[in-house]
Amino acid sequence: MLSLSRASPEALKLPPPPPPPPPLLYAIQTTSTCITHSPIPPFSTNHCVPMVALPKTYIRIPQKRFLDKFWPAPAPGSPHYKAKTRRGKFPTLAVAAKAVAKSAKGKPPADALAKLVRDQKLAPGLKLVISVGTAKGDDRWGQLVAVQDNRPSWARPQIFVRFCSHDPFRELEGPPMDKWPRDGHDGYRKEVRFDITTKVRELFTVQFLTAAYVIIVHDSFIRLSRWDRAGTAFSRRADYAANPSFLAEVFWRLTMLTDIQLGMDPTATPILPGSEEYDLMERLSVPRADDFPYDEGAIIEGDPDDPSRMFKYVREKFDKSLHKCQKAPFVGVDSRWKLSVPTEDGGTREFLVGPPFYYSDFDRPRDSDFDCSRYSACDSDCDHSRDNDFDRSRDDPRNGRTYIAIDCTTEKLVFLKDAWRFKDVDYLTEREGLVLKQLNDAGVPHVPTLLCEAELPGQQTKTQLLLPDVQCWWSKEDTEVFAVDPRLTDVVELHHYRMVVSEVCFAIETCFKTGRQLVSTMRDAIFAHSRAVEVLGRLHCDISPGNIMAYPKIEVSAETGKPTVRWEGMLIDWELNRRVREHRLQPSRRLLRTWQFVSYQFAYDRRKGLTTADELESFFYVLLYHAIWYLRSNITDAADFDSNFYEHEDGNYSTPGKLHLMHYGWISVDQRPATTPLEFTGLDDRNNVTCTPLDNLVKHLAWLCHAVWRFESHLWNEAMNAVPPSLNDQSRKGCPSPSEKANAAKMIMPSELAEKMDSHSAVLKLFDDALKEPWTMNDYVGHRNKSNLVDAKSDGRDPDGAKKLADAQDPDSAKKPENAQDPDGAKKPADAQCPDSAKKPADAAENVLQPMKVDGRKRAKPSETKGAETLKPPRRNPVRAARKGGPSPDERPARNPVRAVRERAPSPDERPARNPVRAVRKRAPPLDERPAKRRRRGT
Repeated sequence: MLSLSRASPEALKLPPPPPPPPPLLYAIQTTSTCITHSPIPPFSTNHCVPMVALPKTYIRIPQKRFLDKFWPAPAPGSPHYKAKTRRGKFPTLAVAAKAVAKSAKGKPPADALAKLVRDQKLAPGLKLVISVGTAKGDDRWGQLVAVQDNRPSWARPQIFVRFCSHDPFRELEGPPMDKWPRDGHDGYRKEVRFDITTKVRELFTVQFLTAAYVIIVHDSFIRLSRWDRAGTAFSRRADYAANPSFLAEVFWRLTMLTDIQLGMDPTATPILPGSEEYDLMERLSVPRADDFPYDEGAIIEGDPDDPSRMFKYVREKFDKSLHKCQKAPFVGVDSRWKLSVPTEDGGTREFLVGPPFYYSDFDRPRDSDFDCSRYSACDSDCDHSRDNDFDRSRDDPRNGRTYIAIDCTTEKLVFLKDAWRFKDVDYLTEREGLVLKQLNDAGVPHVPTLLCEAELPGQQTKTQLLLPDVQCWWSKEDTEVFAVDPRLTDVVELHHYRMVVSEVCFAIETCFKTGRQLVSTMRDAIFAHSRAVEVLGRLHCDISPGNIMAYPKIEVSAETGKPTVRWEGMLIDWELNRRVREHRLQPSRRLLRTWQFVSYQFAYDRRKGLTTADELESFFYVLLYHAIWYLRSNITDAADFDSNFYEHEDGNYSTPGKLHLMHYGWISVDQRPATTPLEFTGLDDRNNVTCTPLDNLVKHLAWLCHAVWRFESHLWNEAMNAVPPSLNDQSRKGCPSPSEKANAAKMIMPSELAEKMDSHSAVLKLFDDALKEPWTMNDYVGHRNKSNLVDAKSDGRDPDGAKKLADAQDPDSAKKPENAQDPDGAKKPADAQCPDSAKKPADAAENVLQPMKVDGRKRAKPSETKGAETLKPPRRNPVRAARKGGPSPDERPARNPVRAVRERAPSPDERPARNPVRAVRKRAPPLDERPAKRRRRGT
C-alpha cells in the first residue's frame, strides 16, 4: 500500500519559484574560535531548480602550504634532488624580473617571462613554450616541456601556464563578491576561469590524472593552482618583481617532481608504437569477414564458439576509437594505455584501451554562461547571474569515461568504465561492481557480467582535505578564503574507480526497426529491475535511454535449429543505486541523474523517498521517448513534443505535458488546448492504417501513472475507470476487445490501480500481453528530427499518404509487404528490415524521410511537365527565346579561323627554333673539349 503524501491541492498550481540566493563567500579564521556564519541553505526542493551537476569549489591557501603540500622538495641526496641556483645570480634575477614586469604594460608578459626562465636557468631540463592563437586577445597559454622527454604530449605530465591581463581569482582574495566594485573586467575574469576549466577537463579526458596544475601569471603577479574532481585549490598571488626568490623556488621545485607528484596515474602506462601491446591492438582492430552479424534473426554460419570471432559492431567501434576518432579533444591524438585493476586475491588484471567512445561533450558553446532566468524568476542581468559564474564549469565531477578494452589474459574485447565515485559517507549506495556481482551470483538476467572492479588505492581527491574546521565571515585577519555555490551542503570527496564487464552493448535507437523490438528490450530491462528489488532490495535510480541498452546473443532457434541472433535488453550503470523506500534526504552529490525521465512526483518534491512506482514511471517515459522519435504516430513535430513533455523552456522538468498526463490520464499531442490524444499506428500488408499493440500499452501505462498521482494527491476517494477511457475511442482502428468492453463501465478506487505500481508484476504483464499480440504492421519511420516532419496524412487519416510514407521506407513494400509472406523471409528476417544494418546501423534511417527544401521551391512532378510550355512566361531575351536549342560543338563557328584549320598543335621537333645557332647545337660540349679560361695576370 502506498503511503499518503502531504502535498496540498494548491501545490498543483505550480507557483513560480523564488530566486536562488547569491553565492556565499566564507573567510576562514584558523586562529580564532569564533564561529559566526550564515549556514548554507539545504538544497531547494522546489520543482523548478533542477540539480544536474555539482557546483564548483574554490579554496585559497598560503603559498608555502601549497608548495609543501603538493610540490615538496626532495631530501638532499635523493635521485631527484637538484641543487639550487647560486646566490650570486639573484641580483641579476631581481633586475630581470623587474624588467619583465615593466615591459608588460597591461599585457600578459608571456615571451618576456619565457626568456627570463631560459636566461636565468630557473628550470634546468625544462623549457617554457608559448603557444600562439590558443587564447583570446593578448592572452597566451604556455607549457613547461621536458627537453629530453621524447614521449608524446598525452603520455607525459603537462604543466600549463596561463598568461592573462587581469587576475581571474580577484573576487576570491578579499570581501564577498557582492562588495567588489565593478571595473568592467568581470566578464573577462569569468571567461578566463572557464578557459582554464576547459583546459583541465581536456587533460582529465585525454590522460589518466589524479590532478592537474596551472600557473597563472598577470602583470607582475604569479599564482599557483591545483585542480581535481572535488574543486580547485589556489595560492595567494605573489609579486615576482618584488620577490624574485619565490619565482625561482617555484621553478626549482618543478624540476624535481616525479610523474606521480605531477598528477599522473601510476596504474596507467602509455602504449607507444613498436611495442607488443600496440601491435596487439592493431591486429584485433582489423575487420574480419567471419565476424558475427548482429541483426536480430540473422543465422550464424560456422562455429559460433570460435573465441577469435566477435560481433561486427564491437570490432568496428574498437577500430573507430583507435583510427577514426574525429571528436575533440582526440583529433590527431593517438592515446593508448595499459590499465591495471586490482583483484580480490591481491593480484592485478591488465587491459589495453584507446580513446574512450563515451565522455563529456566538448562542443558546448563558450558563451553558455549561467543563466538564472532558466532556473528561476530572476532577470538575465541580475546580480545572481553576474556572480554565479561557477556554473560554467558545472560538469559532472565523476569524469566518467567508457572504453572498449582488450583483456590481456584472454585477448577478448570487453567493456571498461573509469570514473570517480563519491565516498559513501551515508552508506546509501554500494559500488556498482558489488551490485553487479550480487546480481550475477543470484542469476539475475539482463544485467552486465562483472569481470573485475576496484577502487584504486591511494587515489582520492584532496581539495576537501584543505577545508579547515572553523568557518566564519570574512575579516581582515583571514588567512584562507573559499567560495562555494549556495546549493552545496558538503564538499565532496571522490575516489578513483574502475570496473570491467564482458558485454559490449549498443544503443537501442541505433538498430531497432520495429516497435516490437523496442517493447521487448524495455521488458527485459524492467524484469532485471524487478529482480534487483527482490534480491538486493535496491533501486536503479537513473532510468534513462542511455542506461537501457541492447545486446545480441546467439541461441539455437527452435524453428530452424540453427544458431540465430536474438536481442535482449540490458540495464546498465547501477552507480546511483539506492535502497528501496529510503526516505532520508539525498545529499546534493546523489542528485546527478537524467531529470527528464524522473517521475513527476519526485521532480516536484525531492523530499519524498524514491519508490518502485517512481522507477516504473521512468521506464514508461523512456519507452515513450523512443516511440515518439522513431515510430509512426500522429505527432507532426517530434522536437516540439519532446520539449513540451520532457524539458520545458524554463528548465522545469515538471513539464506541461507531464502535468496534463497526471491530471487527465492521457497524453496530448497538441498544446493549449490539449484536444488530440497521442496514437501509435502502423500499416498492414495492404497499407491500411491499423492499431499497434504499443498504442494500448502506452495508454495503460499512462492510466496507471495517473492513478498513482491521484492517490498521492488526496484524490483517493474519487472513483475512476478501471481501464483508460481512451481505449473506447476506436474511431478508425477497429473495435476494442471483449475484456476491455467489460471493464469500460467498471469504476474502482485509485488505490486499487496505484497498488499495481508497487510491484513490477502488473507492468510486466502489460508488456507480455503486448508482445503476444500479432505485430505484423510497419510502424517504423526512422529518426524524426526538427526538419524531418511526418506528413499529416501519415497518421491514418489518408491511407494513400500512409502508403507513400511506407514506400519511402521500402520501395518494394508494395511487392513484399510482409517478411512472413516472402519465402526468403524466414532465412533473413532481420536483413529484410535493415539490409545495411550490419555496415551502417545508425545510418539506416537516413533514407526514410527526406528534409523539406529550405528555399520553399517545389520541384514539378513528371505528370505536370506535359503542356507546361504554354504556361511559361515569355523570355526576356527574344533572340535566346527564338533559338530552341544551342548548336553542337561541331556546328559552332571557330573564333580564330587560323586555329580552327590547324588540327593539332605541332610537336616540339616541328616548332621553329627561336635561336638557329642553339637549335643546331644539340648538346653542350664536354668539359675537356671546352676552351680553357683566360688566366688573370699575376696568377
